[in-house]
Amino acid sequence: MPRYALVIGIDKYDNLTNLPKAVNDAEKIAQLLREHGRFDVQPLPGKLIEGENRWQVTSDKKLTGKELGQTLRTFLLEKAKGSEALIYFAGHGFEALSLTGEPEGFLATSDCNKADGQNAIAFDKLNTLIGKSQLSSLVVLLDCCYAGSFLERSFIKSGFSVFNSKQDYSLITASRAFERAREDAEGGIFTKAILKGLAQDKADQATGEINVNDLMSFISRELKGSGQEAIYMGGGRSIPLVWYPPKNPVAAEVVSEECPYRGLEAFDKDHAKFFFGRQKVVNHIQQKLDLAKFVPIIGASGSGKSSVVRAGLIPQLDDNEWQILKPIKPGFEPLNKLRGAFQQFFDQPEKEKQLKDLIYTEPNSLPAILENLPGSAKFLLVVDQFEEVFTGGASQQDKQRFIELLTQVVEITDSRLAVVITMRADFLEPCLDYPSLTHLIQTQAVFMPPLTGVDLKDTKRRWADHCQWRL
Repeated sequence: MPRYALVIGIDKYDNLTNLPKAVNDAEKIAQLLREHGRFDVQPLPGKLIEGENRWQVTSDKKLTGKELGQTLRTFLLEKAKGSEALIYFAGHGFEALSLTGEPEGFLATSDCNKADGQNAIAFDKLNTLIGKSQLSSLVVLLDCCYAGSFLERSFIKSGFSVFNSKQDYSLITASRAFERAREDAEGGIFTKAILKGLAQDKADQATGEINVNDLMSFISRELKGSGQEAIYMGGGRSIPLVWYPPKNPVAAEVVSEECPYRGLEAFDKDHAKFFFGRQKVVNHIQQKLDLAKFVPIIGASGSGKSSVVRAGLIPQLDDNEWQILKPIKPGFEPLNKLRGAFQQFFDQPEKEKQLKDLIYTEPNSLPAILENLPGSAKFLLVVDQFEEVFTGGASQQDKQRFIELLTQVVEITDSRLAVVITMRADFLEPCLDYPSLTHLIQTQAVFMPPLTGVDLKDTKRRWADHCQWRL
């Protein structure tokens, strides 16, 4: 499938300080994507390098708002239609107050006015344009001040419409909505982290691939303590960015006569050897757990949400670092099910009463429950078929309590408990009645893509290898 990249680096500004390092950063990104990402790269503003038949980002030209706006529209709606797309921006970003007094985020262009955003590219408008696009996948990397406004104010406020699309997307900004993006002697520290995170020594040894979730995990560690925090939002599969020759190619597998087909039943840990085609999603979930303690897995009915957790994530977690609690389903009595998950740590009569009080009545009780967890390992609680909270007949009070207890995990510093839930996408609307849950879905969810393309072919091939079938 074709891959197109629009790489933007703006140096010259009429009303803002010039940024010569932005052009250098953009050109480094363009070269990397062209050489190792299999992208057809369009640099902006660009100039033709005589004798090499290629274009590069240049500091010789300005980039007006009209030109950038038209290029973005053509790129998203026409050139990259049906294909994989990537947009990188290095330059100024700023916020200005709208006529209603609300802050709006902008990408600065050479002729923009910072006071009112004239001739700049508003994040709201870019978000709308992305919503109209028909891409196979989209990656957006914004290295500019206040870039988080694109996600924290523009993108999230648009609701769940983008999440429900079939498009795979990953959006990463250099900083929060209220933060400036910093530079050092070499250039933007966010772009510097991107280049290091996409270097050959970070590639998967078996496949040679570095995907966007690998990159985000590296960037988060690299920028820790830097004074700016990269923000990530994504949906669907983890999009591959670059490839290098693999150091340790996967060896051929031993043939087995055991049938891998589970029908309507979910795969679990005992069937992990037959669970193929979802490794990128599994890696995405695990990387989310490194950054947060509550990860919702959202997808259509039958999309494999339970299997990806039970047969993918759980077997992959290191048993020395993680202890897996028995997965629960909310059913008719979600609080009782939650109580059962921790029952083994409250085995004395007085402890049993303590647990009951902590589950049903005590306010902010999750920290007290976690104090009873033994050892030093991290604990994972899987709440499968979370939609049963809304369909199982529990009282409104029990629903509220159950959701509050689970979402409290993100408020606990250095929590040893992490929570993963699986839920059908058609139950997103009831979640809107619970602000803490809604926020976590908006910022931490992993959305299950359909099993198609290379992943589907790989699954069929590996099932055939195991079962000696012709699929």
